[in-house]
Amino acid sequence: MVSTRDSTTTTQKTTKTHQVGISGINPETLQQLLVQLQQFEEQHLYLQPNINVKDLAKSFGSNSSYLSKVVNTYKQKSMSQYINDLRIDYAITTLQTDATFRKYTIKAIAKEIGFNTPEAFAKKFYKRTGIYPSYFVKNLDQS
Repeated sequence: MVSTRDSTTTTQKTTKTHQVGISGINPETLQQLLVQLQQFEEQHLYLQPNINVKDLAKSFGSNSSYLSKVVNTYKQKSMSQYINDLRIDYAITTLQTDATFRKYTIKAIAKEIGFNTPEAFAKKFYKRTGIYPSYFVKNLDQS
């Protein structure tokens, strides 16, 4: 029953965000931000440590309010959750495909993908996957 309630809350929040998220942003600006976000993802720029919405928006020639609204609406998550999810997904893919990367310490993996501490990385990894990165790597090594 908890998951049903959580999913209803998420749906309501997403619907509300969607209505607010695009108001006040002209279509050209919106399209430009979406293209820049796609490039941001493709070029793995989210791996930079200490990235934040203000600096990213500035690099896009926009402002943090617009960028946050676009991410909230189109990615359906907060800016920090969006960046953390991209980093964790990158770590998962790289761990699965790169045997050398699997040999890194958790601290080294965390640093490589933009986290400032291994604790923050492990916490976000667990939140996204339900298992800790050390266990994930151990399972890959046994496969």
